[in-house]
Amino acid sequence: MFTKILSSVAPALGALFGFPKVGQAVNEVLGLSENSTEAERKKAIQSMTPEQKTELTRINKMYEAQLARIDHKNNELIVKDAQSARKMATKTNSSMPSILSFIMIFGYLVVIALIFLQPHLSHNDIFDIILGGLFATVTSIIHFWFGFKPKEKK
Repeated sequence: MFTKILSSVAPALGALFGFPKVGQAVNEVLGLSENSTEAERKKAIQSMTPEQKTELTRINKMYEAQLARIDHKNNELIVKDAQSARKMATKTNSSMPSILSFIMIFGYLVVIALIFLQPHLSHNDIFDIILGGLFATVTSIIHFWFGFKPKEKK
């Protein structure tokens, strides 16, 4: 309940409240101890002063900026990973990536065909799990062969 109220004031802090440093920063601004109860936290956030709200907003922006940097770094690593895999495939002249890609895409197309030819299969939970796994794999294959650049969040 407290994290919902906190999220309405400072979204990033509400999402990250379980992390020690974030919880510590929020508790410090609100004048709470580490062992404060849910009710005490709720009361503190509802009766906070404009200065406390300004400080929470400042801390929230700081954490949002850190999260954006982490997200950007993660996206860079995803791109570098795919690039190095493609470089390895071209340098070694290995046919294995092509063979595995063909098998997985063929399997995906077979499952899609089965949905249309045998509609009763599409109501099977195991079938849905297999389809989801194949869809994720085909997406990875497309990213491998055609490249992938994650969208930057604004």
